[in-house]
Amino acid sequence: MFLITTVTASIYDQLSKRDDYKHIKMVGIPHQIILCFSLPRNFKKLITTNKNSDGLDCLSGMKRAWKM
Repeated sequence: MFLITTVTASIYDQLSKRDDYKHIKMVGIPHQIILCFSLPRNFKKLITTNKNSDGLDCLSGMKRAWKM
């Protein structure tokens, strides 16, 4: 069930970015819930190494380790 959800959400994510598929794009909470399961979107978040603006750079390493 989880695999079906992630594949469907990933396809939805990719199609909703295209101009010719804007009619399938949901808005609000349903859109955000579906995107929670998108593999490309989550993978992009996992591999980013952006620094926090809060000045707590020492926690960045712990956050990175926690993601793995």
